[in-house]
Amino acid sequence: MPGVKPKLRSAGRCPVSTPEISSAQADAQTQCQPVVPCHVQSPPAASAGDYHRLSLGCGRSPISKLKARSSAARTSDPVPLEPRGATLSGRAVRSHGRHAPVSQIRGRFSGQADSVEFRDPHYWLADGKGLWQCQACQDARWRPGPRARVHEDTQVHRRNVQYRMFATALQHTATTAGDSDGAAAGGASVPGGAFPEYDHEAWDDAVSENALDGAPQAGPSLFPSGAHTLLERSLRDSTVCELTTGLGRYLGLRDVPAQERSDDGHGERSDASSDGSADSSGVHEDPASHGRPRRSQRTGPQDDNPWYPWLYKVTCSLDILMHVPRSVFSDRQVDLFLWMLKVNGIDDVPSVKGMKTLNASMQHLCGIDSIKYTGALGHRYYVNNLAQLIAQEMANPRVHPWLHFYPEESHRHFAEARQGERWLNDVDGALLTPMVRVAQRDFYMLEPTMLKDGSAVVPFRWYTRDNDMCAKAWRLHAWEGAWVVLEYEVVKVGVEDLLLNFVEFGEGYRRYGCPPPWCIAGTFESATGTQEPWSRTNARVGNPSRERARGHRVLSFPVRLYCDDTSGNMSKKWNKHNSFLFTPAGLEREHAQKEYNVHFLSTSNIAPPLEMLEGIVTQLSACQAEGIWALDCVYGEMVLVLVWILALLGDNPMQSDMACSDARSDPALASRNNGAAAGQSGGDSARGDSSEAASSGRGSSDSEPQEGERTRGTRGAHAGESMGEMVDRVRRFMSKGAPCNRQESMAYLWSYWAAAKVIGNQTRITRAKTGSGIQDTYQDFFIKKLETSYKNQVGRHAKQIALDDAVRSLPEAVNSPVWRIEGLDPHRDTPVEILHVILLGFVKYFWRDAVEWVRKGKRQALLESRLSSCDVRGLGLSPLAGHTLVQWASSLTGQDFRGLVQVAPFILYDLIPAEAMEAWLALGRMMPLVWQPVIPGVDEHLEQLERAIHYFLDCTEKWTPCWFNKPKFHILLHLTDHIWQFAPPILFATEQFESFNAVIRAKSIHSNRHAPSRDIANAFAQGNRVHHLMSRGYVRCTPLGLERTGQGVGDKSIPAMPRGPAEDGSWRQIREAPFTIVPPGSLVRTYLGADETPPKAIGELLWLCP
Repeated sequence: MPGVKPKLRSAGRCPVSTPEISSAQADAQTQCQPVVPCHVQSPPAASAGDYHRLSLGCGRSPISKLKARSSAARTSDPVPLEPRGATLSGRAVRSHGRHAPVSQIRGRFSGQADSVEFRDPHYWLADGKGLWQCQACQDARWRPGPRARVHEDTQVHRRNVQYRMFATALQHTATTAGDSDGAAAGGASVPGGAFPEYDHEAWDDAVSENALDGAPQAGPSLFPSGAHTLLERSLRDSTVCELTTGLGRYLGLRDVPAQERSDDGHGERSDASSDGSADSSGVHEDPASHGRPRRSQRTGPQDDNPWYPWLYKVTCSLDILMHVPRSVFSDRQVDLFLWMLKVNGIDDVPSVKGMKTLNASMQHLCGIDSIKYTGALGHRYYVNNLAQLIAQEMANPRVHPWLHFYPEESHRHFAEARQGERWLNDVDGALLTPMVRVAQRDFYMLEPTMLKDGSAVVPFRWYTRDNDMCAKAWRLHAWEGAWVVLEYEVVKVGVEDLLLNFVEFGEGYRRYGCPPPWCIAGTFESATGTQEPWSRTNARVGNPSRERARGHRVLSFPVRLYCDDTSGNMSKKWNKHNSFLFTPAGLEREHAQKEYNVHFLSTSNIAPPLEMLEGIVTQLSACQAEGIWALDCVYGEMVLVLVWILALLGDNPMQSDMACSDARSDPALASRNNGAAAGQSGGDSARGDSSEAASSGRGSSDSEPQEGERTRGTRGAHAGESMGEMVDRVRRFMSKGAPCNRQESMAYLWSYWAAAKVIGNQTRITRAKTGSGIQDTYQDFFIKKLETSYKNQVGRHAKQIALDDAVRSLPEAVNSPVWRIEGLDPHRDTPVEILHVILLGFVKYFWRDAVEWVRKGKRQALLESRLSSCDVRGLGLSPLAGHTLVQWASSLTGQDFRGLVQVAPFILYDLIPAEAMEAWLALGRMMPLVWQPVIPGVDEHLEQLERAIHYFLDCTEKWTPCWFNKPKFHILLHLTDHIWQFAPPILFATEQFESFNAVIRAKSIHSNRHAPSRDIANAFAQGNRVHHLMSRGYVRCTPLGLERTGQGVGDKSIPAMPRGPAEDGSWRQIREAPFTIVPPGSLVRTYLGADETPPKAIGELLWLCP
């Protein structure tokens, strides 16, 4: 440019050349160039291979001297680096403390002779001591100059730079589009003062036009009318062109032909149609767009992208297609599909790489994180962010209206999980919803509250009764100027009886002539007991949730956590994947079993379940300690959510691992572990049960192998026992023993660990495990490590020294992570799983035995014909395939057994012995009582069910006691206890989780198998995003997307959740255009699960609509 004379250096490495400009030219550039927003890091205008050299010495450039002279005020916050050649205002040339951008370090440390050259200087931060930090990767590492330069050549850094360039452009387009939306909705989409003023039209048109079209066009016209425009474009305009061109090429979009480009942008579009009338839609067709509507000049809110947050229709439809739960595609399949679109005339079809970039950007804006962990056993695995998943559920209008956050007293009428004894009375009150809002006033539990009758109480549990909110509370007694809590005197009060909450009570206690609410002298647990000091809360502060909530609601969010193993292969070759899933426990029964409400957490083909549970417990503990800030789409405000686990679900071997039980030596030890968690020595297999039932009318005496061969039965385990010993064993088997508790089990485990620290105790530990029935497979890993630590040592003293060294090298937490879950007792909270215990247990055993008996009698054809001719239309079943049910009796599913148990008495009456037939009839009487969706009178129902269970066991024993080698027959005894705790059994059945294994298997098949835990977690995280957006869920769009700052140690970082409510109007739904391609009743909406029962009427939700 005229008047610009670059200053060149000849010695050493060439630093960045800085043009000399006059003050008049600087003023002209200031007027002509748009002010770049502070959050947009403009990349240099050079090509990818051109390196810009940044010098810390070799003299000062004029701009550096100007900065040095202007550094009057100092602050600790770094400011973005101004583009090369940009005019420096007084505000932008200040020195900013120790950590400052490289443009300021140049002028400050001119005396040093060091020089560093970077490809992407705008993403580096210097500390003034020769160290540099990469802002593109955000790894918080300071590197010396050479290492920083090497880091720039890594693939990770280059990908992060390209990603941030794209995300910045896309987010800026969404932000400017949301300004008008926020105004229409009655709130600003961006907090005031977050951005400096700048030319929205110039920047937005330059980014959106070029980024979407991929054309290396000039920036917007920045010169006044009539000005001389034949000069070279400004550096900022060139930067914008390079940015948009690179984005277009990176996305794989179509390049605009050279003859259709123009330098000033006026030749590509006009604000009026060809007949001179304005286009009322604000969208124009351009020949260069090949059929895709392009945005015109900004004329108002109607110009917003109708496909937001997608770029346009093709990217929206492809994103939905790629992430439908049961429609999984590999990269090759997607590539072929894109080829099909192109050859059929669909314009602007992106490449697979372009779609992945778009998906990554959208995931950054409104998706779920997949967090990497390295377990204590040395395996790496990924866990999807539990807090973000729950926040999405709260902001989803198709889920939240069906959620309940308070337990319910239902007068012995059981239909929902909230009516069970565990949620209503047993769970720790600190995990429940701690407050209720009455007339815009918040009443918290464990805080003194005054009632309208003048008495004072301390509520300790909120619940609902007949749709009214009530509280269980302790009486307060005034004594010597303070309050005494009478915990033995429990009263029930309704919210209509509440007068003053803790804050109001503290302000007006003198008016009522009573002690202040923060003066609590102590508590009495019984009328004759001694006084104990009040330790439940800080009496002067009250409930700690009040301070954390800061005037917002606090809600409890219980979940059911499920773990199971499934094969990741399509073939019969077993490729074991342990997976964790969860579903909200507060959902109503009609929605609790839907696949739509099943959420994926983690999977791994190498890490055992308890090691994976460690990462989940880490997230759960953080959520319980800090809470989860989420948008409540019903109340229309931010709420603080507390998450806890209602029950641990899984098949019998998995629950055995979770509850740390070992009943291999004696199935009756299952009583000590409350039944469901102890059934690992017999049961079903995911690949079919290998044992054969006896054909002589008696059950098999073999113990069956379990999933993945976790445990093995032993033929003749009780061989040689006397008749009296056998009778005693059977008697214990058919009765409930004393249940084990959490404290007792942990005491056993710590005794094992203490014994393992002394050499020569291996046999003692093994005997202790067998006698107690408590075994922690997680702890066993470390015990075995200690056993091998001194194998090569000679002498007892040397062995003990080696053992002590090994103990010091191990982590402090050597017990299972399940013991660190607050409010969970793994013995009591692992309910009987009726799918594997009954359908895949008793019914499978009996049916295989019946088929073997029929085959021995050569009557197989008769059995097949009876099955095929049986009319089951009244049962709501499909016609029975007789040949399949008989020929493949060892490979049937739970659905097959559900039909067989209902028709078996009518087809087997003369084909099996009378004792076996009696057992079938007893099983048929018990089944309807178990699969009861609503229990009108729980006391009578449980009494009737217990009689049916004992009658079934009696009939089985008369048939043959050999069936009792299988612990599932004993586990059944504990079903009535778990119905009392968790309500009807169908609520904690696992059919929906078992069917979800097919989705996990599909994700595994269509991955590269190199990192299945990461790939499958990322795939489900992408699916959650589409699932949430297409359900009209609300997402929060911040100026730079969701911040990804981490907290934690090593790779166990958890993306930071909001530390407080964010009610700045930036929450919005997607626009209506995406729903035009998936209308109600369409196949895609069915696959997404978003076309089922319409949401419950919850009033107006227009307060956040864009």
